[in-house]
Amino acid sequence: MKRTLALLTTRLLAPLTALHAQDQTPHTPSSRHIQGQPDPASAKAISYQTEVFLSEGRLARQSVEASFMSDRSICSSLVLCLFVCISGAPRIEAAPFAAGNLVVYRIGSGTGSLVNTGNPVFLDEYTTSGALVQSIPLPTVVSGAQKRLVASGTAASEGQMTRSADGRYLLLPGYDATPPHTTSLTGTTSATVNRVIGRVDAVGVIDTSTALADAYDANNFRGVTSDNGLRFWVAGNGNSTTGGVRFVSALGTTTSMQLSTTNNNLR
Repeated sequence: MKRTLALLTTRLLAPLTALHAQDQTPHTPSSRHIQGQPDPASAKAISYQTEVFLSEGRLARQSVEASFMSDRSICSSLVLCLFVCISGAPRIEAAPFAAGNLVVYRIGSGTGSLVNTGNPVFLDEYTTSGALVQSIPLPTVVSGAQKRLVASGTAASEGQMTRSADGRYLLLPGYDATPPHTTSLTGTTSATVNRVIGRVDAVGVIDTSTALADAYDANNFRGVTSDNGLRFWVAGNGNSTTGGVRFVSALGTTTSMQLSTTNNNLR
């Protein structure tokens, strides 16, 4: 088994300040969640990223990417984000994230095999000692302007969750489809299966209203970032008109602008 490990660490820019958590009963997670570290022998590729929210919203990041190569199918794709909660946004469904905890972008319910036709996505909050706090499901049905957000279970380059530059939001990529879709998600056009930007604030409010119909046709939507949670930069693979780095001007829009045609396959 081949293992490659790349580690990039940047020094903290300011002390962490934990702001108050709202008085609300935590969401009870499903008993089907994935706990602990996945077994490297059963995993083909796993990606981790750790990020920290600072009180001024400035960036301090520790990023770790590990690739575990074997002949077996992908067990899970995880992205970790460590952050301190901030206040000010209204709570809708999930409990606020606790200061200093980890948030995991989990693909799959923990039962059955991961498939390329779509799997549910969960945000799992853990303490640093490994105790599960809550599991927040991303939507799998359309509700008004809010789209579905599911992911491929066999694409090792997807699921790259980031934190907005102002420190207020987690940002994650996905697809607007009901799993299992009739074909592989990455083989669809974005007009048929929109590429969805998920935005989650520190108190667990989820927004999936930004669904792109002009990005990453017949290929992977890999990651998204933002400066303020209201406009976005996305990356993935596509052809000369739908690939590369793209700019999304507003929350809730369906179109994007290609910024460069030099490289259409980016992470």
